[in-house]
Amino acid sequence: MEVRSDGSRRGDVAYKMLIGAVTLLTATNCGSTPSDWLPEFEEPVASLTEVLRIDGYAEELVPIGAMAVRDDGTIAFIQPQDAEVRVFTADGAPSTTVGGGGGGPGELRFPTQLAWVADTLRVFDARTRRFTWFSPAFELQRTEQALPGTLGRTPDGALVLRTSDAAGALHLTRVDRDGADTAHVVPLPAGINGGAEIGEDVFISLPFANHARYVVAPDGEHIVVAMAHVLGDSAGTFDVTLAELDGDTLFHERYRFAAVPLTEKEARARIEERIEGERIPADYRAIVEAGFRRQTVIPAVFPPFRSVLLGNDGTVWIEHHPRDGRRPYYVIGGDGEPVGRLDLPEEAAGGAARRDRIWATVADSLGVQSVVVYDVVWDSG
Repeated sequence: MEVRSDGSRRGDVAYKMLIGAVTLLTATNCGSTPSDWLPEFEEPVASLTEVLRIDGYAEELVPIGAMAVRDDGTIAFIQPQDAEVRVFTADGAPSTTVGGGGGGPGELRFPTQLAWVADTLRVFDARTRRFTWFSPAFELQRTEQALPGTLGRTPDGALVLRTSDAAGALHLTRVDRDGADTAHVVPLPAGINGGAEIGEDVFISLPFANHARYVVAPDGEHIVVAMAHVLGDSAGTFDVTLAELDGDTLFHERYRFAAVPLTEKEARARIEERIEGERIPADYRAIVEAGFRRQTVIPAVFPPFRSVLLGNDGTVWIEHHPRDGRRPYYVIGGDGEPVGRLDLPEEAAGGAARRDRIWATVADSLGVQSVVVYDVVWDSG
């Protein structure tokens, strides 16, 4: 194992996954101060050019949920309030709509995940716990039942679940497609939860949880884990690991960050924003809001990341908390080396990305969302 002078490490894997190697190692303070923050991330080093806009008014969009972009640029995103998925061509022209409220074949009730598997669109419905597959012509192909806590599917069809044992310890768990073979993939450290458990089927992450974020790629081929440790009110470190689900760890690196104080007024505003942002169906909303507020804990400082997005090309996009009219993203290459920082407008949020392009939702003053595609040009200097 290589230990660098700045405290970063390669190949330090705390737990071995049966379907991949993922590190969930708590980071320690390396004596960092705000001036130690990686120079690649101190100022934006990328310029953005808007190249496409799917207008929320013209297309009569309701608030947008998960998004996925096919290799040819076809854009799909969930419309939770309508229980459907809208599909647009790479040029932004309407293509089709799939789903719609109901529990019958091809219908959806509460879609939360979607992915392109080659040219096939796969949608996960948290209410029915069901995967629905649509062909390249967007005709119903098949449905498959899932299990509580489903995070995704591996390429061989196994389910990846977030589960807890009798003692309350959390795990990522693999269940083979036929259900015959079940195994804990990796134990998750205490406190990784970072969210509110609302009933059996709904889990909402807290806006200021200083815990690990783990994302299983929609295509089921990769997992990214980011974990932070804040000491005091000045600085700390966070680790990021990117692994393939076939057993290879692509990188494990440590990065420093400078902590930013969090006022209670700002915290309360972000809590309300998160509740609104979840786009909860009306019949769930009262239960979700009560459970969310009951379980929210406000820290003294902002954690180093708000969310983690795994790019289509293996890049890792770490979203910091919006401040001063901007939403910073710290971008890390598939080899663990920092690419740099870019700032989206505060009203924009990344939905899908690759190194040279980001697909975002952008809300206006009335909260109407559009899909905006930006080309990204990095400063080579």
